[in-house]
Amino acid sequence: MEILPLTGVGKLEFGQRKKDALNLLSSPSTIINENGLQDEGYEKWEYNDLGIELSFENDGQQLLISITIESDIASLNGINPVGLDEASLIQFYPEIELSNHHEKLKNYIFPNKGIELFLRDNKVERIYIDPDLDEFIEKTGPKRWIRQKQIDDLLLTT
Repeated sequence: MEILPLTGVGKLEFGQRKKDALNLLSSPSTIINENGLQDEGYEKWEYNDLGIELSFENDGQQLLISITIESDIASLNGINPVGLDEASLIQFYPEIELSNHHEKLKNYIFPNKGIELFLRDNKVERIYIDPDLDEFIEKTGPKRWIRQKQIDDLLLTT
């Protein structure tokens, strides 16, 4: 499966509904926060055998909003980042930027691509993939995202 920045992974695309993921991947191993009843409002599907976690909005539309990869099932530009050491990561992806560093933990980002790489002990452990929020809002219009964007825009103008 190829990681498609700001779009998804393989045939999984941001904005798809849960039923689309079921058709592509079948039933998840585990469902966390089913129907988004806890505070964060996301339902998470874990596919342990694939090393993929999908997060869905629960504002009624049940849309795919985030993908986490924890295995070598996905590649970016033909390279599987999970398991790479930090030096190789920087060599293969010179455009990445260190965004956070605390002892044995590091986060690198691909600027403006919605991809974050989490490293533990200098090895890539997981990849977070997110959509372009403005485009996602335009495409799907989840009410909560629209309200949050309005609040953010208001705060930026004051």
